[in-house]
Amino acid sequence: MNALPKPTTEAAHPAYLAAVRRLRCIVCNCRGRDIEAHHAGKNPGLGVRAADITAVPLCHRHHRMITGIVGGYGIWDWLGEDGRREMQDNWIRETQRRLVRVLTGPREIAPF
Repeated sequence: MNALPKPTTEAAHPAYLAAVRRLRCIVCNCRGRDIEAHHAGKNPGLGVRAADITAVPLCHRHHRMITGIVGGYGIWDWLGEDGRREMQDNWIRETQRRLVRVLTGPREIAPF
């Protein structure tokens, strides 16, 4: 039996997710092949993934902590729901800032 893809509220943006996976982990700043795109935005409903534009880079370890696969929210439990939402909103802003910096970074000026 094949699993159906989770519905989303907006169109998928695979290029954006690929760019997010090239960034360093938003928690521990590590880099490498184990970076995953975590949909950190507010979920619009049960079984519906947040918009791709809210994806943040997390290493495999931190992604498992956040999604509850290993230890639930673990070290973030003490923040409570509002604190976790604020933390993830900050992660989204920081990820988008990093992507802008990567895409609009210093460019060489052609000699005249």
